[in-house]
Amino acid sequence: MNKSIFTEEHKKLIESITSEEMPEFRNVYNTNKFISNPSMNKKGQHIFRSLYSELCMDNKRKQLGLDKHPNYEEFMKNGYLAIENILSEEEFNNISQRVKNIIKSRGSNKDNDGRIYYSTNITIKNSRISGILAMCSGSKSVPSSYRINHIVHDNRFDEQHNLHIDTCFPSFKAWIYIDDVTEDEGPFHFVKGSTVKTKERLEYDYQCSLISENRSHPEYFDINSGNPGSFRVHRNSEEGKLEKLKKMGLEKEIPMTFPKNTLVVANVNGFHKRGVCKKDHSRLSLEISVRGNPF
Repeated sequence: MNKSIFTEEHKKLIESITSEEMPEFRNVYNTNKFISNPSMNKKGQHIFRSLYSELCMDNKRKQLGLDKHPNYEEFMKNGYLAIENILSEEEFNNISQRVKNIIKSRGSNKDNDGRIYYSTNITIKNSRISGILAMCSGSKSVPSSYRINHIVHDNRFDEQHNLHIDTCFPSFKAWIYIDDVTEDEGPFHFVKGSTVKTKERLEYDYQCSLISENRSHPEYFDINSGNPGSFRVHRNSEEGKLEKLKKMGLEKEIPMTFPKNTLVVANVNGFHKRGVCKKDHSRLSLEISVRGNPF
């Protein structure tokens, strides 16, 4: 099992870095997923932001007593939760019917990556779900408005099919499955344990931060699809992806295939991707995103 190298020594280092003697670090406490500064990133700016944001987030959890949540240890170890039968049968059936009525009667907008969006959101006020989202995000103030997320088959290539992270700090996405999800529906995939800041994971992030400062680097477009920050795990090679995961002590991504009425929550600072939805299949869920400033 991977073990975090985040120790008391790291905390002392952070305290010294954030002192008045190093004012150049004062501008890193924002939600930018990547801050381009070759000199500072060589010194470890990107890794500092990753470690410090995690410390801040977990301190918030502990101050609010959210580390006592029964799913806390599992979430911190694996980086995701999957909880079946999250809603009562009656509540789920009511919500499911509302979603399907909206799909039948309202206009939609199809994105360029196989997703269909609807203008009407669904509000869910459920104490069990709110408690889980609070624990994950380190805040008792969590959103309750979910957008309808309808994934359909699309022949065009989508960067979301490449294994990647969203940003350098903890941020969260959650889905409530309206229908059963199998591999045919292109499920969300996640690399178990990939949020743990091991030496190997930090080395990967550090190298990505250096490569991302140089667009002429031969590996630049292996890890970046556009602006740096949402690092890909070798965009152009399945073999290369598996090799990099192995170096980090990680296994291949797991498809989140679960029955309807399952809540899936993931820290998308971990490695994840969207599966490919097969022809004549679709994936219907309610989605919510929580990305605040962890600092």
